[in-house]
Amino acid sequence: MRCRRRVTVCVVRRTTGRMASVTLSVTTMRVASTEETAQGASCNDVSPYCLWNETCVNGRCESLCLGTECSQPNHECHVHREEGAEKGVPKCVEKGAEMPSTCHGVCRERGYWKDEECDLECYSYACEFDGGDCDPGLYCNDLSPYCLWNETCVNHDGTSFGRCESLCLDHECPQDHDCQVHREEGAEKGVPQCVEKDPSVTTQPPPTPASPTPMLTAEQEAVLTDWIGQGTSLQLLYTGTSEAWSYDDFVDKVVDGAGGLVLVIWKDRYTFGCFLDCGLRLPAEHPVEQDYIAFDCPMCFFSLEGHFDAPTRMPIGDVNMQGVSVSRRGSARAPLWWGVAHLVISYMQYLSIGWTPDNDTDSSVGLDSMMQFIKAPDVPDGYSGVRGYNNSALLAGHDTYKADEMLVLRVT
Repeated sequence: MRCRRRVTVCVVRRTTGRMASVTLSVTTMRVASTEETAQGASCNDVSPYCLWNETCVNGRCESLCLGTECSQPNHECHVHREEGAEKGVPKCVEKGAEMPSTCHGVCRERGYWKDEECDLECYSYACEFDGGDCDPGLYCNDLSPYCLWNETCVNHDGTSFGRCESLCLDHECPQDHDCQVHREEGAEKGVPQCVEKDPSVTTQPPPTPASPTPMLTAEQEAVLTDWIGQGTSLQLLYTGTSEAWSYDDFVDKVVDGAGGLVLVIWKDRYTFGCFLDCGLRLPAEHPVEQDYIAFDCPMCFFSLEGHFDAPTRMPIGDVNMQGVSVSRRGSARAPLWWGVAHLVISYMQYLSIGWTPDNDTDSSVGLDSMMQFIKAPDVPDGYSGVRGYNNSALLAGHDTYKADEMLVLRVT
């Protein structure tokens, strides 16, 4: 977080069973004394740091839904933001609906999904056609402008309602040809073409160099060990898919106080992660059981594939923001500016693992549910990946996502 003035923020660290205020200045971050925080912060100072779905109340960034009561039964408050608007507006929507994990982009970022209005930005299979708000469908003359350059609006059921589908959907090609959509320079739409298959291309993937860890190539492992230091090796502790993304299994295999650790995450074509030069530990159970513990931990994020021309380290500029939060076993999670998570990496909350929104502590949500972003000042030059709010780097292509795989390795 870049701070132009001193401000007390509500992203705080737990110390001895209570929340300790954190005061930020231009160059430092430290725990404020009781005398310094007794009078609180001014909303004039805090407001610029509140998100689009928040407002300042008594010197703290709170949800715009705070204090909003929904008169209709089975409804709850969600924040909705119109295109181009700086701030959102609280609206009452039907309960019990959860946005699909496949739904991203404007629909998710602005809270359009299932807000009792049909939003074309959510009109897709991935977003379940706005959660039913667009049911039974839209006419193609309304929908066509929202189809991509390689798509067209077609009917599936004989009605005039349409869907955006690939231009290759009904384009037949000989057996030895594949359909590809080609777009001429300057053209608004592409054209389906039959292209001869390359006989040298087989359905079998090329062999990958041997590696003691699944999915991580020998070249990638060599990059990691080179970054850490000569003479180091990596020991596999935890594989997300093998452990069914269980947090309790993660605790058994990883949370033992020994460091350092390397987390590697795969999502679609992206590979990224972080170094933790510390061991993870659980919060104390006596005399009072705590939901989570937060402590300082030197760290560095990195990209192995999908963001730069070559593997790149992404250090956090402010060492005072290098820390982790670890929840106790079970469904307990550490609080975030949006939702809660089992493991939170950096006090800026750059990576939240086992994340759920709206303080939901559903134990069925696994560690593969994640939230990630890195603010622009901590993004090295040459980054070509997806950008999000305030030009932050979204290493998985979206801010919230389901990871394909995660490895946790110990440096030995």
